[in-house]
Amino acid sequence: MHFFPLQNNGHDGPPLHRFEALRLSVFLMFSYFAVLYVIAPNRKFSAGHVLLTMLTCLTIVGTLLMVSRKYNVGDGGYLLALAAGAFAIFLGSRPRVRTYFRRR
Repeated sequence: MHFFPLQNNGHDGPPLHRFEALRLSVFLMFSYFAVLYVIAPNRKFSAGHVLLTMLTCLTIVGTLLMVSRKYNVGDGGYLLALAAGAFAIFLGSRPRVRTYFRRR
């Protein structure tokens, strides 16, 4: 199931299921921010929040695709790296940690 027409003839790049995971996670991220905009239109988002949301969406969608379609289990390492990156950004974006790096 592809959302954009892709030709599989002579494809030398990453596997197509990774592109599908990226497309679905971008769609999920835009849907998430659209719902947040409807609920709270005056709320502002930082770049860290957007990056954290994107990494979280990639991790969730990639895991669901890997489990439901029985893709290569070797992709689990990539998913763990995405989850670790999202967790590091989450910990680094806390106000107490941000004040540590502020100029004095």
